Amino acid sequence: MCNNLQKPLQQMILEYDQRQSESGFDYSSAKAYQLSTSRKQADWKSVLLGNLPALKLLSHTITPKNDLDEITLCFENGFTFRSLFKKPDKPAKSWPLVICLHGMNGTPEMVMGLDASLKHSYHDFGAKLTENGFAVTAPELVNNFHDRAIINRLSLLLGFHIWSLESFAILEFIKFITFEYNIDDNKISLWGISMGGGYTLYTLPVEQKIKLGIISAWFNKRPEKMVVENPNYSCFLSTEEEHAFLPGLLTQFSDADLVSLACPRPVQVQTGEKDNVAWPPLVKKEIEKAAAHYNRLGIKEKFDWCLHNGDHEIDFENGLNFMNKWLF
Repeated sequence: MCNNLQKPLQQMILEYDQRQSESGFDYSSAKAYQLSTSRKQADWKSVLLGNLPALKLLSHTITPKNDLDEITLCFENGFTFRSLFKKPDKPAKSWPLVICLHGMNGTPEMVMGLDASLKHSYHDFGAKLTENGFAVTAPELVNNFHDRAIINRLSLLLGFHIWSLESFAILEFIKFITFEYNIDDNKISLWGISMGGGYTLYTLPVEQKIKLGIISAWFNKRPEKMVVENPNYSCFLSTEEEHAFLPGLLTQFSDADLVSLACPRPVQVQTGEKDNVAWPPLVKKEIEKAAAHYNRLGIKEKFDWCLHNGDHEIDFENGLNFMNKWLF
């Protein structure tokens, strides 16, 4: 009954590539490139954070729990955000920090190896990073369709969305933890799985303090992923994941375009050969577009597509090797 509206809208979305003009970025040097992307980074920041008002941090609590800390940040208007933080096993003058972001149905406890419910996907990657010399924080994200829809609807009425609120929280945890603990400001990275990979992709362009990103089981050819039904992968259009429809996303911010705004910083995309959420043949098309920016700058080794033999999951060893290569 709504085909007179749905089909034209889907067609407009699928014509994303035709709508995009040459980027106009300057590839003569990394510094020139960064300067040339600044306007588009500002445009993306407006999409991501919307009209989210400035929220003042009012108080915080740090509650020790065995070998980690539970951090709660309290802001104006009653907003509170929680994260788990764990120091690396070995003492050091300062530590590299990884913000580890869980996916749908995930929790900070799963990231930290305290809950084995999704061990087959998470592989305790936060806990393992601390064993390898990294400090880790795992912010809590709203992790189910129903609650995300409620928060998103309320936020939309105020001119922002759930991604605005939680991206803000991620940035605030970076700010707080680098002040409160012995963190090396030059070695801060983001690593997220599934929805957490989405937050990694979305947050990298707006914060230059983040020196490296790993996007596990999220990166995709976004127009098709959003609106084209296909037996090989799940399409957001027919799911309850209302939150995934971020206003303005496909005006000029496909996944490859967002990676271009993280460039020249190192970025690794992880895709499982058996993953029907991020289906490799579809992902490959977008990988080539993202890699082109690094190739033109002569730094192709800083963008890595880790196509592993798993499913919708973390590839810990390849991610660890990538971080060790570019942060040390």
